[in-house]
Formats: sequence, C-alpha cells, structure tokens
Amino acid sequence: MTIEQTIDIPADRHVRLDLTLPEDVPAGRCRIVFFPETSVPVKADPEEPLPRVSRAEREERMKNDPVMQELDKPIELDSSWLPEGLTQETFLVKDVRDIIIKDKYGI
Repeated sequence: MTIEQTIDIPADRHVRLDLTLPEDVPAGRCRIVFFPETSVPVKADPEEPLPRVSRAEREERMKNDPVMQELDKPIELDSSWLPEGLTQETFLVKDVRDIIIKDKYGI
C-alpha cells in the first residue's frame, strides 16, 4: 500500500507528521520514505477556468513555435497492410475481426 500526500514545507523547514492511517493498515513496524522534489505538480483548482486562446493567438503561435507547427501536421498512416479493396476511410472494426480470423485459421 502506498499513501502519498503533497505538503507545503514552512520557512523554518520543520515538518511534523501526525498521521491517521486507514483501519486496514496493520499495526507494527513500517517504513516512511521521503522524496523531496522541487517541482511537484499542483493540481489545478477545479473552479479555476482554463485559459482561453483566440484564433489569432493560435495562428501567431503556429508561425513562431516549431513544436506547434509539428503537432499541426497531419498524421500519415501506412495503410499498405490493409487487404485489397479496403482504405482508411472504409476500414471497420468487423474488418479487424476478419483479418485476425484469416491470419489465424487461414480462412
């Protein structure tokens, strides 16, 4: 079992532990592990609205940010493995089943 809690370290650097453990934790010896991290992600406040980006701001980012430009490129999929007559547009889930049966049983 892992119990994890993110805390704020006060300026005096004194952290006092006062833990109430769940009932299913057995009494006896345990090990407490401390991993000080300088950049613990803080969960966003659910009440805080997400930042809004206008189309103009997005277009400006697209011009100047190579990462955004790369992410905006269409994905090129290799469909050469598809059976004759099937394309990415016409490929259905039932076709996957048929391909697996054909490969497995040679039908």
